[in-house]
Amino acid sequence: MEETGDVADRPRPGKPSSFDEREERYMAREALKLPFPSLRDLAADPHYNPKRVTKDTIHRVLREADISSFILPKRLTDLTVGSR
Repeated sequence: MEETGDVADRPRPGKPSSFDEREERYMAREALKLPFPSLRDLAADPHYNPKRVTKDTIHRVLREADISSFILPKRLTDLTVGSR
């Protein structure tokens, strides 16, 4: 306040976010629609990723939306009763 005479916050340093909140919600919703997408597949899909951001950025967006990745075991079908 003493330097500028104003109590408003000054702009924060750093690069601005690539997505706004609406785009982040869209990305999370679309990721849940796909059966088992990998981050690499999501980053390569032009419909899902029109801004061509990296898979690390997509991972950050999904992590903030509490969506974590998981990998199914390859032998899951071998463990079912019907395949014995």
